[in-house]
Order: sequence, then structure tokens, then C-alpha cells
Amino acid sequence: MGLEESTGGLNVKDVLPIVNGNIVPGYKFNHASPIEKESEYFRSNPEKGDRVHCVVFVVDANILGQNNVSDGTRRNIKEINEELRREDVPSFVLLTKIDNLCELVEKDIRNTYSSEKVKQAVDIAVELYNVPEQNIFPIKNYHCETERDTNKEILILLALKQMMYFGTDFLRST
Repeated sequence: MGLEESTGGLNVKDVLPIVNGNIVPGYKFNHASPIEKESEYFRSNPEKGDRVHCVVFVVDANILGQNNVSDGTRRNIKEINEELRREDVPSFVLLTKIDNLCELVEKDIRNTYSSEKVKQAVDIAVELYNVPEQNIFPIKNYHCETERDTNKEILILLALKQMMYFGTDFLRST
């Protein structure tokens, strides 16, 4: 479930209960109505391990590269980010499909950080998601490859490493 308003994405009012660990597994999210405290899927007294330690937004770099984000989706992202900031939960953005965004990156993934198109998508993500640039990670998806690509995996592993650091910091501070 995404944040898109037009496709019936996640209800923004469900974000805080998710982050705080109030929603138990098995709950079926509904865009039209958020979880209620009376629901059998609502955990009133979550433990520390039930909380979310960081949030990762996954977005197609082509959508950002073309600055093609609807006003409704922008509002949802802004509202969610305000909730996350209040709860002091770090957030990250994974920009996927960067090879589709830039021909140079498609030819050689090592061109990722020298690509103007990728840089432009990162800049839009900084503004849209209100996160520091170092929390935005361009990655290339595996699509139809039959073998692993070390250069592609380095981008993914760098992102995961940073997320783990922030998650660990969050656990130490609570």
C-alpha cells in the first residue's frame, strides 16, 4: 500500500499506530478508515520491540526525476513526515530504477553519483520528503539479470547499512 491518494493508499492516521507498535500482525489496512482503539488488532501497551525504528520510503526515481507527484500524494507525505518528526523516527528514501532514469547509469551503475538526472531526483526527494541528502539512496533494481552484480549490490548494501545504524541508534536512545 502506497501513499498515493488516487489509488487508495495507506490512511495517514494509521501511521502513528504503526510507528508506535499499536497494530498487531494480521490487520488489514483500509484507506477509508484507520484502525480504532477498540479493534482486536490494536495493541494498547506495545513493548519497545514493537515500535518502528526507522521508516523507508521507496519511490521510483522516474516519478521524482520528472517531478510527477500529485498534490494529494505530496500532502500525504508531508503529513506522515510531521508525525515521524514528532515521534523522532528517522526516515530514508530509496530511489529505485535509477537505470531507467539515466542512460549513463543504465550503461554503467558506477555513474550513479555523477549523473545529473539522479542528482535532480535526489534534490526533489530532499524537498518532498524533507530528509537530509545523506538519507536518500539511489539504487538499481534487479530486473531480468541472472547473475549478481557487485556494483549494484554496493548501492543497496550501503543503504541497508545506514538504516541499521539509525535503527540501532534509535534503540539505544529509547
